[in-house]
Amino acid sequence: MLHRFNTNPIDRLAELIGAKIERLGDRHGFDKLHIVGHSKGGILARRYVQHFGGDRRAKSVTTLGSLHHGTPTALMGVALSAVLPQRTSAGEMLPRSPLMRRLNRDHFPAGIPLTSIYSRDDLVCPYWYSILRPRPGEHHLTNVEVRGVGHSELTWAPGVYRHVRHSLEQASVMSREQTESSPNPKVAAG
Repeated sequence: MLHRFNTNPIDRLAELIGAKIERLGDRHGFDKLHIVGHSKGGILARRYVQHFGGDRRAKSVTTLGSLHHGTPTALMGVALSAVLPQRTSAGEMLPRSPLMRRLNRDHFPAGIPLTSIYSRDDLVCPYWYSILRPRPGEHHLTNVEVRGVGHSELTWAPGVYRHVRHSLEQASVMSREQTESSPNPKVAAG
């Protein structure tokens, strides 16, 4: 029952996402796609691309209010999981958890833009946990702040949509340029 609420460990969910993307790619004939994830979904997308082979499929990753450094509100999930009989991902979403440390220790693939769209009005994932902290030379990691938008609103606010669209357009141009400059270019859809 709890699996319906995406409480599985993040690695298990990243594996499931990877398998689903492979099936969809085979069925619909695409090689690469843009991934947009909200909250934990952004972390799942990042984990998939960074550690589960998703770098072969991703043109870009855009996250909305995602907990790139964990979030203290995951403590509520940890408390709830103490009374539930099933393993959950709540502890993995805490600041400084082993998973969060690994995500931020390992480099995100350089040819794939990663954009974090966040809001200072997000009470579920406070903005300082959503901000990417690029190291020198990591120009493919970008932060975009939106104002007056709460955590759930990040999924439907028109201003956020414009930023997502801009992020996808820029990543499509970059993807086309990479494809055209490769030794065996394929026809790529933006």
